[in-house]
Amino acid sequence: MDSTTLQPTISENTTKRWFMIFAGLQLFFWTLVPFLVRADLPLDVMEGLTWGHQWQLGYDKNPFMNAWLTEIAALIGGKSGWLIYLFSQISIVICFWAVWKLARKMLNPAQALIAVLLLTGVYYFNLASPQFNDNVIELSLWALIALYFYDAVKTQSLKAWIAVGVFSGLAMMTKYFAVMLFLPMFLFLLIDSEHRRSFACKGLYICIAIFVAMVLPHFIWLSQHHYITLNYAVHRTHNHHPALLDHLHNPFKFGMEQLAAFIPSVIMFLFLGVFKREKSTLKSYDKLFLGFIGLGPFLSVLAFSLLTGSRLQPMWGVPLLTFFGILLVAWWRPQITAKAFKRFLIAVLTIFFLVLAYEGFSTWYAPYLGKHSTAIFPGKRIAQTVSQDWQQRYHRPLKYVAGKRWIAGNIAFYTTSRPQVFMDWNPIISTWINEKSMRKDGAVFVWNASKGGLPVTIKQQYPHLIIVTKPLLFPYATHAKLAAFKLGVAFLPPR
Repeated sequence: MDSTTLQPTISENTTKRWFMIFAGLQLFFWTLVPFLVRADLPLDVMEGLTWGHQWQLGYDKNPFMNAWLTEIAALIGGKSGWLIYLFSQISIVICFWAVWKLARKMLNPAQALIAVLLLTGVYYFNLASPQFNDNVIELSLWALIALYFYDAVKTQSLKAWIAVGVFSGLAMMTKYFAVMLFLPMFLFLLIDSEHRRSFACKGLYICIAIFVAMVLPHFIWLSQHHYITLNYAVHRTHNHHPALLDHLHNPFKFGMEQLAAFIPSVIMFLFLGVFKREKSTLKSYDKLFLGFIGLGPFLSVLAFSLLTGSRLQPMWGVPLLTFFGILLVAWWRPQITAKAFKRFLIAVLTIFFLVLAYEGFSTWYAPYLGKHSTAIFPGKRIAQTVSQDWQQRYHRPLKYVAGKRWIAGNIAFYTTSRPQVFMDWNPIISTWINEKSMRKDGAVFVWNASKGGLPVTIKQQYPHLIIVTKPLLFPYATHAKLAAFKLGVAFLPPR
């Protein structure tokens, strides 16, 4: 190796320090900026709070991990939401750590660090990261599964197999999309005679037993609630009448969206000076592992859409790019000099802070372009007004609020009594609601009055509703000239 290459001049301890620096930057700034620039919590966070306050084993869209963690963050951190933003970044940093440790098993210290820092340019790890939801949680869990699966198959370590079982169970209870990682893992065990020895070792079966024990309560709950979460997952992907072109268009569109998300990382990579390459030092095990576990989930999703013609949401790709940094470095093998490494770090820091500045500026400036984002929604003022009105009318805590999950969720979260949310006035998706108790204790019904009135079916179902004649007006949390939010309100009096 040339004497100007990175390894002789920068030690492993130095790369560790750089990792800690970037992990600290991610934790601090991507927690602070959303906390400062947003007047309300993100949409998915509010949905998670609505679910999590009920502590169910499942919900209408996802299993329970996202909801429970969001509620825990709110219970500890309060209604400001700062700890929810921190939870997002903790998940991101855990992902970085696991990817770094995995990369270190295959690459030299500098290459492993570069493989991780490339992820800071991916949309899912920056602009999308304040939205604490199932996708963000999956980032850490997928990386942890891959890290311990690498050791489990290679060494048959019982501790590694136990870790794979635990993190796989958590991943499945976060989002069913985890099966897209499990499929390549299973194929990886089958592809080679050396890997197939796992089937003769107790570690794999202990792993499976742990996984089954962790997911079984949810699936029992699911069978008792009309398989609501599975039905939602099928509905979101199912294309009832796929045309022949859909089988090509849908996977192609999704694939291009995911590759586009990786473009900033490729730009950062180019600053290394990629024309000088080193000889590959990857072992056959590592090559197979990266092929199946690094690229396999991405190809599995494309194959699923190709076969079924199913629509794929762009944000479903969040965990799929987790190992793309390792793949790029291992495939291209740039010769890393100290000068090139310095250029790369400058590029990473520049893009990191530019994206951070964009997050702050766009959130502030969007209302001046006429955009009504959730960041400026007057949820706190709405909750205060509605709960005070209820208290003045009926002199008792508000126990139920009914309506679309965003508006009703805001009122529930920011109201001191934390009422239960009757989402979309639908008892099937609001599995925790006892309508008999709600009719007894009374409720507030709310809706977006600018989009119409309370549905006629709801009026018929609840004939004792007292509808407030004029919508309540709430200005958005901005100095931009936006029309006030019109809130329709009706009261179901306690009996």
